[in-house]
Amino acid sequence: MFSSRILWNDLLVHDLVDELHLTIFPVIAGAGTPLFDGQPGVTLKLIATRTWEDSGNILACYEVGRKKS
Repeated sequence: MFSSRILWNDLLVHDLVDELHLTIFPVIAGAGTPLFDGQPGVTLKLIATRTWEDSGNILACYEVGRKKS
């Protein structure tokens, strides 16, 4: 899901996300929208990374820890 921070934050809250794939672009903006605004703690485990030649972009793939019932 692209560019829908509110929706995927709600999905995380309801334990409906298995993985997060975050692409990091090397730009210093100085301000912006927080990714996990108001989000309770979530455990993330790095499971894969990818970089592209001649680019500073990074793809980081995380497994989302399950809430214990």
